[in-house]
Amino acid sequence: MLLLISCAPSALRQLLRKSAPLSRVVGAVRARLHVVLVRLAQGTRMNAASAPVKKDRLPASQVANRALPVGGRGYRKLTATEKDIKVVPDLWTFMEKQCPSQIAIVDALHGGITVVYTYAELRERIVRLAGAFQALGLAPGQCVSVFSENSNRWLTAEQGIMLAGGCNAVRGVAAPVEELQYIYENSLSVGVVVEKAELLKKLVFSGKGLNGDQGPPRFAMVLYAAGKSGAQIREELGLPVDMQVMTFQEAITARKPLAPVRITADQPATLVYTSGTTSKPKGVILRHSNMVHQILENSFNRANGGKYDPWVGDTFVSILPCWHIFERTAEYFMLARGVEMVYSNIRNFKNDLVKYRPHFLVAVPRLYETIYKGAQTNFASQPKSKQKLVAIFTAISTLQMKLRSVVTGMVVGDKPPSPLRQLMAAVALALVSPFHKVADKLVWSKVRAGMGGRIKCLVSGGSSLAGYLEDFFDMIGHRVVVGYGLTETSPVILNRLVEHNLKGSVGLPPGGTTIKLVNPETREPVPAGEIGVVCAKGPQIMAGYNRNEEATRQVMDSEGFFDTGDLGRINPATGDLILTGRAKDTIVLSNGENVEPEPLENAVVGKSDFVDQVMLVGQDERFLGGIVVVNPAGLAAGGLLPASEARRLSGLLGPTPLTTGVKGTPQDMDDAQQLVANPQIKAAVLADLKRIGKGGRPWEQIQDIVVRLEPFTISNGLMTQTLKVKRNVVTDRFAAEIKAMYKQ
Repeated sequence: MLLLISCAPSALRQLLRKSAPLSRVVGAVRARLHVVLVRLAQGTRMNAASAPVKKDRLPASQVANRALPVGGRGYRKLTATEKDIKVVPDLWTFMEKQCPSQIAIVDALHGGITVVYTYAELRERIVRLAGAFQALGLAPGQCVSVFSENSNRWLTAEQGIMLAGGCNAVRGVAAPVEELQYIYENSLSVGVVVEKAELLKKLVFSGKGLNGDQGPPRFAMVLYAAGKSGAQIREELGLPVDMQVMTFQEAITARKPLAPVRITADQPATLVYTSGTTSKPKGVILRHSNMVHQILENSFNRANGGKYDPWVGDTFVSILPCWHIFERTAEYFMLARGVEMVYSNIRNFKNDLVKYRPHFLVAVPRLYETIYKGAQTNFASQPKSKQKLVAIFTAISTLQMKLRSVVTGMVVGDKPPSPLRQLMAAVALALVSPFHKVADKLVWSKVRAGMGGRIKCLVSGGSSLAGYLEDFFDMIGHRVVVGYGLTETSPVILNRLVEHNLKGSVGLPPGGTTIKLVNPETREPVPAGEIGVVCAKGPQIMAGYNRNEEATRQVMDSEGFFDTGDLGRINPATGDLILTGRAKDTIVLSNGENVEPEPLENAVVGKSDFVDQVMLVGQDERFLGGIVVVNPAGLAAGGLLPASEARRLSGLLGPTPLTTGVKGTPQDMDDAQQLVANPQIKAAVLADLKRIGKGGRPWEQIQDIVVRLEPFTISNGLMTQTLKVKRNVVTDRFAAEIKAMYKQ
């Protein structure tokens, strides 16, 4: 009964305490059911999701209180203010003063060795890079293009450019060479930083080369030079003699003095280029003030002393591309609070979770989906008795989550739950909670162990997080905070908090941010509960698109609001924003009905064992169709493929197809495609999709599909580097199949 009282709204607790008969009944029922379920679970403990890991010296609940030898101050929350950080490079001066000996960076991705730098060492390296850039001729206000993937050297170089008074234009090395050349030209860069010399050669000698309005690069810096000097690289590549080439290591050892430079908050800090899937990418100008707002104002937990925010000594495993604004801002935010940041990649990610046991992950939904499917595969490999127990526990924990949402008032609706409804939910929650604890002890804690066992908070952004993923991570005991924004907004304009965490929403705006929803046609504000275009105003909004005033005018109104192009509505019960779709992604059928594809796609992937990916089509057509990427293991489990064939097909796909491409040859994939494209498989998959859509709106039923084996990947150009499907590219790639679908 004490648990019942603690879960109930405060206004109802006195009523419950006075009800002694109710207390005795609830206690007796709870005790009896607890004994029954524990006996049922005897001898059926699940295997761990991965190799066992060493436990903390303290229980997970006490991790926030452990003492760490950090600058003599111990484990603590560190909070900077605008006096401490006015421009981005101030971050490093502040951190060196606060915790110089605390580990800042761990990087094991390059050269076969693990490099570790403290905050004092990291600042020293940034200062040396800034001096080197000045020695190479970088003047205040000038731009340098930086083309590289995640590494400590990337961070050091891009911050060295800022500290020298310049700005940087960033992109990853997997982008097409012509796109990188365009970025160099559009940004008016005077120099270029590349990850390896091979890329520099392609940039200079492919196509039109690096010849912007500022002419060829005055200098180039190579981050990983394989032991060669800048002079050797210039000679071997045949670069112009007047182009200075310096390696990162040379810049560090040269110790060039840094001349003081005045950097202002309204000065451009970086140019971040949009993906350019439909046209040339636009360069988003982000000022120091934009980035500093994100560093200082963002939070995962504003209540309870911020114990679920990053604290000095916490560990953050970095997995997203460092040049993407979501990851980049997250890194600044984390490092400004004294975390230990570990660079990882898709290949090492699973092992790094166990090795480094992070407190925080910042990722896109596709990565969380990978973790989810790994857990489901583990459950499916268990004996039938254990699978049944997992199903029972899933039902119990799902009920527990629903009841808790009512008790806490975190519901989607026109008004908050009534006191009576909350009271009834609190009683039911008190009955269910002991069984959820048993489920947690026997199953969910093992899944958490596979993720390191110390997660304080999971952060998701980049695209919407499907409901089944939210429920899964909540069920296993991980707090999920979802944020929302765009490159143009630095990016966070809304986010959920641990203490105010409405599933399906993107939360509330941070400090200094105003959100309004407007009618797409009239541009007038819409009432709460009605759908409108999301517009935002605040210190994080971009200065504009570089050298593109017309594009800037199209997205900024006279009051300074930025038009996100996304549709959403305010949830009247809580005030949170719920996104409903993307205005330009909406499929309009020939009958005039509008279909938001993403929620339907998420439902298919979450509920069908046959489907790994799906993209819906049907613009101006009679019905909804889909391009479906099937899962070989799921087909085998459904009796549609022999197990041996499923294993062979999975081998052709390889371990990380989304990022590194499929392992099979083109001929292998063509032959395998013929195997999965047979009518029996198509009919079974389509029937499963109709089962999932049963009970929904008639026009949202998927009526026909194209079955594919090869997934949408970065390598085949069908996904962005943040694992979003390029809808227009997929549509063009499968134009013939789509046409045939609607011709029948």
